[in-house]
Order: sequence, then structure tokens, then C-alpha cells
Amino acid sequence: MNLASWIEKWGRAAPDRPAIALGGSTYATYRQWAARSRTLAGNLRTLCAPNERVALAMTNRPEFLEAMFAIWHAGLVVVPMNAKLHSEEFGYIIGDTEASLVLASPDRADGATPGTVATPAADPSGSIA
Repeated sequence: MNLASWIEKWGRAAPDRPAIALGGSTYATYRQWAARSRTLAGNLRTLCAPNERVALAMTNRPEFLEAMFAIWHAGLVVVPMNAKLHSEEFGYIIGDTEASLVLASPDRADGATPGTVATPAADPSGSIA
């Protein structure tokens, strides 16, 4: 079962029910969440081949959920990254997982691009620095 089907199910069963809250208000209903995830999934399918990895570099925000479910909906693999990492760490994870695409929130976009692939340096003792 693809987890994205869960959003589609609720988008049909309770379309106007609040799905994602932000602060004290509703950010998206299940209908809105399903529609946004479907739209992004369609775009992702044009950019990535099935089962490719897509890295997520986002702070705690509703778009993270939309992106994660869109990635699953598109038949891709999500690589969530801790938003508190430094750009070198983002680069290492992106390179190590061979993510073909990175979706980032504006505050994380500078250090999280596929072109910013860094590998950890090894010191003479052989440990990773």
C-alpha cells in the first residue's frame, strides 16, 4: 500500500475536514492536501524516474507533509533530512543517498542542492571528521 493513498482516501471521505493545522488555524483540508500532493507528484514524475530518491530539507512546516506525501504518491523514495544540519552535512547525505532532486524550504535552500555534494574528510587516524 502506498501511503499517499491514505490522503486520497480522506480527501474523498472527509474532504472539508481539517487535515493540517498551523498555529490555531487550518492550513489545509484533506481535499486541499490531496490536491496539492497530487499536483506536486505530477511535477515530480516529470523530473524523476520511478524509485529515484528525493531529499527533503525543510524546517517543521506544513509543506513538509505535502512534499513527503507527493514523493510517495509519485512512486519515489523520500530522504528526510534534519533541518538543523549544516550545508556540508546536507551535501554528504544528498551524495551518499544519490538523491536526484532536493526539495527545500526557503530557509534551508542555500545548503541543500544536489550540486552541493560534499564528502566528510578523513583524518590520518582513519576516522571521519
